Amino acid sequence: MGKGIPIHVLGTSFAIQTDESPEYVEKLVDYVKSKIETLQRSVGGKDHLRVAVLASVLIADELFKARAGGPVAIPDPNNLENMTESIIAKLDKALES
Repeated sequence: MGKGIPIHVLGTSFAIQTDESPEYVEKLVDYVKSKIETLQRSVGGKDHLRVAVLASVLIADELFKARAGGPVAIPDPNNLENMTESIIAKLDKALES
């Protein structure tokens, strides 16, 4: 495995071991950070874990739609809050089960 690349997200720092270039990893981290920042502005992200999980779900949604060959919609910032609240409700319901 390659060298450790430092990551700084949501006030947490660590290094990941990868064979990918630092530039590529930086692009990935920047993308994740952009999702997190959008969610924080939309839903008031004081709970870092909740924001990280929601960002992960949104990114996974994009990935699954891309793999299925369907349209990958760029979320409308005006509708992001409704979408996020819907995801939160589904996660809360699933966790209650």
